[in-house]
Amino acid sequence: MVRITRRFALTAAAVLAAVALVGCGGGTSTKDKNAYAEKVNAAQTKFASTVTTVDQQSGSQQSLSHQRATLARFKSAIDAVVKDLRGIDPPPEVAKEHARLVAVMTDFGSRIRQADSALRDPTPAGITRAKQQLTSVTQTVNARVAAAIAAINVKLKGK
Repeated sequence: MVRITRRFALTAAAVLAAVALVGCGGGTSTKDKNAYAEKVNAAQTKFASTVTTVDQQSGSQQSLSHQRATLARFKSAIDAVVKDLRGIDPPPEVAKEHARLVAVMTDFGSRIRQADSALRDPTPAGITRAKQQLTSVTQTVNARVAAAIAAINVKLKGK
């Protein structure tokens, strides 16, 4: 059986790795912006660490049940980062952009759930469908997260 979770793990670990918010500019105080950036950066660091650990624990096992268990652990990591991000009170000038970041990560979790559902049908077609869904999510989520973070940074910097 082709191992489908390895490439996903590498992408998932990088999803929020590009997050590096920097607070400055007008509007909300620099202190508040920096506090917000630190909270978001802490959430992404925790997420990346968890995903890396899940990937390392997945080892070389390729059974369908093992891959499903690995996807479930990734989904738990995504759920945790969504919860962390929702618990952060963004400065007013980035509230919309922060909500977009939360939405991107929430959608990421939903798409992982869809791939897992496809793996419940262990036919060649079901496995192919799961691989396609994971490929699709890995191709789009990084760009969507990067765009959300870039929008937040622009607003935090006051440009």
